[in-house]
Amino acid sequence: MRKPIGILTLLGLPLLMAACGGASSSATNNAVEGAWTGTDSWGNTFSTLVLENGNYYAMYGTTRDGNFVMQGFDHGTPTLNGNALNGAITEYDSILPPVAATLDATAVAGSSLQGAITNTSGTASGTFTATPLSAKFTGYDYNTPASASDVAGNWTVSTPNSNAEKITISPTGGVTGSINGCSFSGTVSPRSTGKNVLDMEILFGPSPCAKANQSASGIALDYDLGNGKRQLLAALQDPKKAYGYSFSAQQ
Repeated sequence: MRKPIGILTLLGLPLLMAACGGASSSATNNAVEGAWTGTDSWGNTFSTLVLENGNYYAMYGTTRDGNFVMQGFDHGTPTLNGNALNGAITEYDSILPPVAATLDATAVAGSSLQGAITNTSGTASGTFTATPLSAKFTGYDYNTPASASDVAGNWTVSTPNSNAEKITISPTGGVTGSINGCSFSGTVSPRSTGKNVLDMEILFGPSPCAKANQSASGIALDYDLGNGKRQLLAALQDPKKAYGYSFSAQQ
């Protein structure tokens, strides 16, 4: 995660390829579970989700022309030991081939999340600090159920090459869009656990999509930026977790 900043585009689609990363399954508790935001020693900003089923997502990137450009994400199900979260994750980075890594993090309930990430080859490591997302963006509440209607409308997607790509989400959760010439369709739906996170599934169209006619699923997070705009982040994987796909958008 969070290696030197850059973007890889493959056949016109910022698709992040990876082998499956092993991880141990665990439930979370109130100290670690939730949405976090912070910075890391690689110079990125990020939003992290630790979900009720132990799934860990860290979505990172940089700001360009006032828009957050998502450059990759980490995913895994590390083990919870008290307030500590430790274990294997997969780095779906956008500049280098994704690799297996380890996460070591500690949380203080409602206050802070901090830790370190090291790839398994030992060639890259870094630290991060985060605070609750709700402390920075006061309109967000992790424990308030999400609604598909909250993300309905037209979104402008920031890609490595432009801020002009578009996706549309219907009030009932239908998703259509085209990014770097790759058309896709899909759905977003509220998580059944009642958390303020959306489940997302998309199906890529034909060529020039790098993964033509294949599917990806994962999570989407949206929140009010407090400046009249909303932010949407999506982190998706194929059914075998052999590749990852991510994007950020504003409305």
